[in-house]
Amino acid sequence: MSFRFFSLFAFFMSFSFSAQAAGKLYDCEINDFGTGWMGPRMIISVDESEQTAMVFDGIIAEVVEVPVPAQVSRRSESSLRLNWTVKNIPVSNVNTKETAKYKAILNTRTHKVTVSVQLNYFDNEPRGTGKCKVSQQK
Repeated sequence: MSFRFFSLFAFFMSFSFSAQAAGKLYDCEINDFGTGWMGPRMIISVDESEQTAMVFDGIIAEVVEVPVPAQVSRRSESSLRLNWTVKNIPVSNVNTKETAKYKAILNTRTHKVTVSVQLNYFDNEPRGTGKCKVSQQK
């Protein structure tokens, strides 16, 4: 999955995210506390002036294959809340597909992110945190 993720990431960085206005790109290393449902790396493209964002990670790469839009709302001067949904995630051990509703709190000052996932069919509530490298989009 790693090679495929990075190949898709490179392609979509030059195509999908470029359609968005100039903003910031957060390349985040995620520690999911062993609960799964999120990849070890998450790419978030944010245009705060337009209040738009796109998210890409290993699960999105496998299931949707393109970055997904996220709803953006400002929590404070230095904090954004992002919400997005990924449908039809295969769950092999129960032969079904899951819908995951993601919520991320992105601190634009410290470049840290906290991610939580609400699942339809499972009771666990996966969580993760990460530190992001930030670059300016053109």
